[in-house]
This record gives sequence, structure tokens and C-alpha cells, in this order.
Amino acid sequence: MVQNKYDIAHIYPLNPSEDEEKLLANEERLSNDVNDIRNLIALCKESHTEFDKPRTVDDYRRIIEVKKAALARTASQEKWSEFKLQDELHVLVKSLLGATPAAQDAGAPLSYDPKTLDTKVGSKLTEIVKKRVQYEITTYYLFLRDAFRTIERSNSASAQQILLQVRGFYLEQTKLDVSHSEVLRAVADWIQARSGASREAASILASFFVQNCEVF
Repeated sequence: MVQNKYDIAHIYPLNPSEDEEKLLANEERLSNDVNDIRNLIALCKESHTEFDKPRTVDDYRRIIEVKKAALARTASQEKWSEFKLQDELHVLVKSLLGATPAAQDAGAPLSYDPKTLDTKVGSKLTEIVKKRVQYEITTYYLFLRDAFRTIERSNSASAQQILLQVRGFYLEQTKLDVSHSEVLRAVADWIQARSGASREAASILASFFVQNCEVF
């Protein structure tokens, strides 16, 4: 028989001691029911022991944030089935498969400057995420814009539907209690799941929609 390599731990303790009740009296709880899934988390056995003995406020807050992020990801993924993407998005995905920075030279200079990125995003994104988005916009935006215009010329309704779907999914994500960086990642995850794009292509497409104003 294969033994579990993890334990299901209670974030707020199942049977709190008097000291634990005092320690956590003013701390956030994800559910008043200690056996609710929101108050449970899978931890390796060693981490479970460290978390419980002795329980500290810092560890409790850290586990709360981990669980909240996991709940937000689950909530985000549940929206995938509600927000379908037009098949035409596959055209953009296929375009990216053969796209390289050099391939863009013939149509437009690589020095394209996403001047509005800071205006749109400001301090919403971490610097490392912002730099990645800026690179992807600078490198691929004009390439994808032309590919999208090709879709628009052949079927303007589908092109508009793609933009509305991306915008709608993004707005749903902003309702969740997560950072803007997590929202952007959720958009890329959704594009990847619904279009079959690679992780890299999905990230580039998400950045394209940032610059195109459907996101942020």
C-alpha cells in the first residue's frame, strides 16, 4: 500500500488550545467551520509538524496566503468553461509558432515602444513581470496586430468576439482577491487552456491584450 506523502492540515486548529485561541483571536479565518475545505491544506508531514508545534502568527499568516492563492486559482479555473475563445484565436497561436524578432524587421522596426504600458499598469505589476510584459509587447505586438487584422478582415464578428471574451474574462478575474500579477497570469493560463497555446505563446498573447487595452 502506498502511503500518503502529505497530511491534510487544519489552518485554524481543529482543537485549539487556550494559548492558540488567544494567539489567533484577531487573525483572519477563511471559514468559521474548521473542517471546511477553505480551512484545510495539504502539507508534507515535516511541514505539518513544524506548522503545528509551536504554532506562530507568522506561519499562520503565511499558510493563509498560500491557501487564498490556491482558492483564487481554483476560482479562476472554474471560469474557463464560462468563457470560451473563438477558434480564430488559433490563427494567432499558429502565427506565433513561426514568429521571431528578426521576422518582424521586414514589416516594422523592433524599436516599437509600448509608451502606454506604464500609464496603464503603473505599480500594479511587480517590476519583473512588467519588464517581461514590456519585452513581449516590444517584440511581438506589431506582428500580432497584423495577424489579428487578418482575422478581422475575414470575420470581423469573430475578431470582436475574441476581444470581448478576453475583456470579460479579465474583468471576472479582477473580482478575485489576488494581485494584478496573478490576474495577468490567470489570463495567460486561460488562453493556454482554451487555445492549446504553449505557455510562452499564451504569455505573449496576454501581453498583446494588455497593449490592445482588453487587459488593464
